Amino acid sequence: MKKFFFALLLSAVAMAYAQKNQLKFNSDGELKILQFTDIHWSNEPKYTNKTTETLRRIIAAEKPDFIVLDGDNVNCIPMRDGWRNLGKIIEEAGVPWTLVFGNHDGEQDWTNAQSFDFLKTFPHFVGEKGSVAGVANFSLPVHSSKTNKPAATLYFLDSGDYTRNPKLGNYAWIKRDQISWYAEESERIEKSAGKTLPALMFFHIPLPEFAVVAKDPAKVGEANEDVSSAAVNSGLMAAILERKDVIGVFCGHDHDNNYIGSYRGVALGYGAKTGNDGYGRLEQGGRVITLKEDQFAFSSYLSLPSGRKFPYSFPSGLSEISEKTKVLKAQNVKPSKEGLHYSYYEGKVKSVKEIGNLKELKSGTATKIDLENAAADDHFALSFSGYIRIPETAFYKFYSYSDDGSVIKIDGQTIVDNDGGHSAQRKEGIVALEEGYHKIEVLYFEDYMGQVLDVGISSIGIPEQNIPAEMLSH
Repeated sequence: MKKFFFALLLSAVAMAYAQKNQLKFNSDGELKILQFTDIHWSNEPKYTNKTTETLRRIIAAEKPDFIVLDGDNVNCIPMRDGWRNLGKIIEEAGVPWTLVFGNHDGEQDWTNAQSFDFLKTFPHFVGEKGSVAGVANFSLPVHSSKTNKPAATLYFLDSGDYTRNPKLGNYAWIKRDQISWYAEESERIEKSAGKTLPALMFFHIPLPEFAVVAKDPAKVGEANEDVSSAAVNSGLMAAILERKDVIGVFCGHDHDNNYIGSYRGVALGYGAKTGNDGYGRLEQGGRVITLKEDQFAFSSYLSLPSGRKFPYSFPSGLSEISEKTKVLKAQNVKPSKEGLHYSYYEGKVKSVKEIGNLKELKSGTATKIDLENAAADDHFALSFSGYIRIPETAFYKFYSYSDDGSVIKIDGQTIVDNDGGHSAQRKEGIVALEEGYHKIEVLYFEDYMGQVLDVGISSIGIPEQNIPAEMLSH
């Protein structure tokens, strides 16, 4: 009987810990994640004193709901002492935490499996070893603030260490069985929830696709070194794009990169190097990622001892405006009619600049910017003009997806130039706008063989969508 009650007590304790460490959106529908990466804990006071100060300062400033250590965490002998000292600091936050391993974590006197077994003894540590290549391949559900059912997913993968084959490059790649596991786990979660749940993914070594984002002028943050990814692209990004659940992938590894940007509609972001040991010129700190409940959206910024830097919002890809931002002033008007004025033309042109040479055949009011008022299949043009009501002063991203050419102008300035004869393609532009009314003009022409016009808007507070009718007037 005593054994029975003891077993019952252990079960109750285990259940209490599980509930305590459950990830859940707060009453505001947010989960605040704090990512630390490349801590390189060495047990040498000349390094660890500064690292400890950084960790405690960032945790105190951000008060996260969940902490992720994103690889190259501990590099000392004995590893037990390193993990004990680092784990003690993270435990002070009193929130669930986990990790992925980097290429340096298994180089000392413990394997990653041994380290993971030790980490499981910490009260707030969560995660599993997993059953595929590497150690720590697992998912964690984020429960709804309303129903306590899973509402989002966090994936964690072991990106490995080295190829040990010069012909295949230096760094390892995420293996086929890991990618299969992710795809199957994503399918399982979708089937259980009855819908696709938004997700984030964490591992240490960046994917080759990070190099594409590095060249994107729309990225936010610093790119001061080449992307040290695997030379072999094993196809994880393709699986992510196929499954359509992961909206953000976060890594570490490259100490002098801390940027974030979008690749094929998925955010790829570096954390901020956290440790005082190891190379790097950038300020140490962490990355905050705030996941939004019931949205495929998150906000992020770097949290540094000097303050918060490089705010970023997904899916808009925009940051907040600053005092140095050039903002287009609102027009002093009060439009009285809904929709935009449109004019329809027919004739052959090769650019929107030539629309003025055509004869206007009809005009009127359009509640949407589309091709509904086109009478011909080929060789025609449309112009839309009026005002767009901007709800708050912020950056706004406009896009046009058109076949053939299109241009979007705000207050007389060309924001999106998608002009010329071409098949369906998308072009984007970003502008800072003051709250109020702004002139908008959309020009479009169709040459021949296929026609489409799709015009949209997004901002930190507006998910990407076709420009809604209620924003348009003349």
